[in-house]
Amino acid sequence: MQRFLAMTAVLTVLAVAPAHGQAIKTSGDLQKQCEAEQHGACIDFLRQAAARLAENDGLCLPEGYDPEQLREAFVAWAGENTDTAGLSANDGLLQALKDAFPCEE
Repeated sequence: MQRFLAMTAVLTVLAVAPAHGQAIKTSGDLQKQCEAEQHGACIDFLRQAAARLAENDGLCLPEGYDPEQLREAFVAWAGENTDTAGLSANDGLLQALKDAFPCEE
């Protein structure tokens, strides 16, 4: 059942697309959506991906986080790491959130 739920989450994340029909595939795509005036596709992607990444990749998000915090963290990270625009959106988001919200040891 957990495997089914994880796979469903992955497929849902991959299916999220902005209103104009372009899928969010790369870190650069995600950055464009997160910097757009209407950034609903970004927020949807972040909500779904962050939950999956926290469960499967040991991501340590603050309790009760707001997706807007994730958006701001990702946009800041992407702006500082312009050479990562070609990474998959999930890999870029994981790196950005691990930098912004490091796990306490």
